[in-house]
Amino acid sequence: MKKINEQLSVNRTFLMGLACLWIVFQHLQLKLNFYPLWALGRFGFTQVDVFMLLSGFGIAYSLEKSGEVDVFLKKRFLKVLPTYYVLVVLYIIYNLALSENKITSIDMLGVITCTSFWYGGDFIFSWYVQAILFFYILSPVIYALIKKGYSIHLIVISVILSIAFVRSGLEIGISRMTAFILGMSVVGIRYNDKNGKLIKKGAYVASIISILLVASVELFIQRKVGDDYRLIFLPLFLLPLGECLLFAKCADILRKNNFSRYIVRGFEFIGKFSLEIYLTQTLFNLVSENFTKAINSIVTYNLIRIGVAILSIAFAILISKCIDVEKKRLLQRG
Repeated sequence: MKKINEQLSVNRTFLMGLACLWIVFQHLQLKLNFYPLWALGRFGFTQVDVFMLLSGFGIAYSLEKSGEVDVFLKKRFLKVLPTYYVLVVLYIIYNLALSENKITSIDMLGVITCTSFWYGGDFIFSWYVQAILFFYILSPVIYALIKKGYSIHLIVISVILSIAFVRSGLEIGISRMTAFILGMSVVGIRYNDKNGKLIKKGAYVASIISILLVASVELFIQRKVGDDYRLIFLPLFLLPLGECLLFAKCADILRKNNFSRYIVRGFEFIGKFSLEIYLTQTLFNLVSENFTKAINSIVTYNLIRIGVAILSIAFAILISKCIDVEKKRLLQRG
């Protein structure tokens, strides 16, 4: 049986690609009469926690390899910010030129400085980027505490913070810190094969509990308490580790077949551009939503939404390639 670290490390790109496409499917907001597909799209937001867990996992490995915090932070910021700023600038141009709802100068500054999410701005663009950059800054301290045996303490504190901020508007980000810490803990905690098996079983049980709790909140509780209490985010930290281990096992099985291995490679290809696709989806959805509201035909609406998603993925890959070329040029000049 593979160790948890090995399973996640080998399949990390595949898992990122799978989570990315699931989120894209949610963002499509297709009008569907087939309940299983509707439910699949409705709960795509749960895959953000998979992103957070895998990000924490990758960051912990990076910190293991390099103890230089400034170098680590520089690499992480350079990975995220170029794509983020390209898309932000494109949206600001669109907003000022064509949109009826103009961005205020304060929110524009907040988006540029990646602070609008934290002060509750009317326009955020991507709460995910603003949250993950904050987690990056905290990660050296978090990982140092994990290695000293404070993993459970950090998880408990993050859960308490999630509960405390459940009505703040920040819960969508703060509640995801637990999954981020869990991902780092997978690398930082030392365990033997016996304990590893127990952790895997516990992760699977936790995922099942999370699914039941999320479904219960969605069906029976959330409508009664209203949107002021975003309770649906609270149990999500239980989901991603078990889900990742399950799909990682599926990927290992698929790789054994000459045909099905290409399915894995397809998800891995998407996984390489998962951040770019996630952000580009944000831009394309903001721009296209005004044009799709007036469409009455369900078939036409769905086809346009799918077309927009395909274009956004292609655009994301193009942006990533262009930014990589520019980075190489800058490095050569330097």
